[in-house]
Amino acid sequence: MKLLLILLLTVVSFAQTLSVSVSPLTVPAGGTATIGVSFTDCSPSCNIAGLQGTILSSALIPSVNSWVLGNSSVASQKIVSIKGPTFIAIGSGGGTANWSLNNTSFGSGVVFYGLAITAPNTSGTVQVSLTNLVAVTNNGAPITITSPIPATLTVACSIYAITGDCSPSITDVQEMLQAVFNSNLCVGNLSIIGDNKCTAVDVMLEILAAQGEIQ
Repeated sequence: MKLLLILLLTVVSFAQTLSVSVSPLTVPAGGTATIGVSFTDCSPSCNIAGLQGTILSSALIPSVNSWVLGNSSVASQKIVSIKGPTFIAIGSGGGTANWSLNNTSFGSGVVFYGLAITAPNTSGTVQVSLTNLVAVTNNGAPITITSPIPATLTVACSIYAITGDCSPSITDVQEMLQAVFNSNLCVGNLSIIGDNKCTAVDVMLEILAAQGEIQ
């Protein structure tokens, strides 16, 4: 019984993971979602000082950009370098004058955030996961790290895409203008705010949506 308890404690202590999250869980086609990559340290600490991996998604997310360091990277003074879907988080001076080369260990927390821009005119469900994971300790030794279940992002057609192509555009603005002047009946997709009336309010909403101001 004592041996079993020791084995269980050993397994738990080496449960270091990298996980991925998305927010919000549903975005319109052509909209943006925040992808977060978080690190959970083992207990006692495994002293992991470098992380590498690949963000795996589908064609519904053609690009991820505008990366921001998370609290774990800031606290350990790391730089996150990204090329395509591959990232590496490690101690580096990399263009940040106040930070020097280091082998400081990561604490549990967010490594980085990025903005995922979804494909226009397309809807569906995206599984966002991490693969090709590499971790290294602060003394240069490789160590196993795993990633739990993927995050799920739903890409839906915008309610402002009244012409049926998923993403709002000038065509939708023109369609709403026609409805205001009774060239089209103000029903179905045209009745954005649900009052079965097409007015300047609806036209302005279409303009804002076509400009990307609202989703």
